[in-house]
Parts: sequence; structure tokens; C-alpha cells
Amino acid sequence: MLSEKRVIQMTRMELLYRKEGETIERFDQLDKKDYVSYRGTVTFFLGTLIYLGIYAAVVSLIFVILQVNITDLTTSLLIFGGIVGYLVFLYICLLITHFRSVHRYDAGRRLADEMQKDWEVLGELYEHDTLS
Repeated sequence: MLSEKRVIQMTRMELLYRKEGETIERFDQLDKKDYVSYRGTVTFFLGTLIYLGIYAAVVSLIFVILQVNITDLTTSLLIFGGIVGYLVFLYICLLITHFRSVHRYDAGRRLADEMQKDWEVLGELYEHDTLS
């Protein structure tokens, strides 16, 4: 016979799983280091592509609007400025991604731990009912 406590516990677990099931499964299988590293790698490549697009647009606008003659000094300044800008842009993007990833992982891990505790409570309820 099903006890009322077990039914309530199973219903609560099912509602949590329907709402946050994908998140629980994803963070239940990953280490924090792996998740943060993956997000950092994705940000590195996407940030590089975005910066290249922005840099190309800015350099094109400089040449079109100002009609600058291309000299060695102009080229050197554009390359140096581009590299420094890239490093600053990428550092900021990676820093933001790191903090967001850590926060997301901790929230997902809390959900996975909550589900694990619910399973333990359900197991205890089954043991209590079998011993009774």
C-alpha cells in the first residue's frame, strides 16, 4: 500500500524534474572545472570572431571616412592598437564568462544535490514502510 508521505515525495520530485530536469542532468554529470573550461573555450572562439568583425569594420571606416594614406606608421599603429584592443576585449569577455559560468554551475549543482536528497528521503520512506 502506498503511504501518503511517499506519494507527496514522489509528486514533489516529479514536479522538480519536469521543471528543471535538463539542468539537473547536465550538472549532475559535469565537474565545475570542466563546465567553466568549456564555457571559456566557447567564449574565446566566439569573442575572437566578434572582435575580428568589429576590428575590420572600424579599420574600414577609418580608411573610408578619413581617407588615410596607408603608411608604415599607420599600419603599425593599427596592428598594435588591434592587438591591445583584442587582449583587453578577450580578457573582459573571459572574466565575465568565468563568473557567469561559476554562478550557473553552482545553481545547477544545488538543484542536482536537492534531487539527490529527495531520492534519499524517498529511499528512507520505502525502508520505513517495509520495516513497518
